[in-house]
Amino acid sequence: MLGRIALSRTLATAAAPAAVWAAYEAAPRWPQVLTDLLSARIAPDGVLAAGSTIHVVARPGTRAADMTYRVVAASPPVSLALESEAMDFRARTEYAIAASGAGSSVTVHCRIEPVRWLHRLTTALARRYYRDQLATMIETRTRAMLTLAERI
Repeated sequence: MLGRIALSRTLATAAAPAAVWAAYEAAPRWPQVLTDLLSARIAPDGVLAAGSTIHVVARPGTRAADMTYRVVAASPPVSLALESEAMDFRARTEYAIAASGAGSSVTVHCRIEPVRWLHRLTTALARRYYRDQLATMIETRTRAMLTLAERI
């Protein structure tokens, strides 16, 4: 599809896979490390499971946006898949959590697709810019969550 961008990043942490999973499931604590968020919650019961939704509220004045993510697959503590849709893009993000030495490695694979034809064209023309922005976002947000995992 024109404008589609997909990339993966793997990061390491001293936290065990169970602690990484616990960090992703500790949505009310996310603003401690994701400072562009005011709040986050997982509905209906705070558990990451297929069919759950994650609701985040962005801090005004930041580049973050209020979002709802659908949990499409969850196998604690090793894999999680989320889907979301914003005004101009839809995305699927998959997390693979694996034991690595005394800690874990987390591989994040993200695919974004523009929803409207004009955004497909601009994303295709400015592919490097959008790819760099996506890579930075994945690395920054995953590092923040791994910091939370190391505190748990």
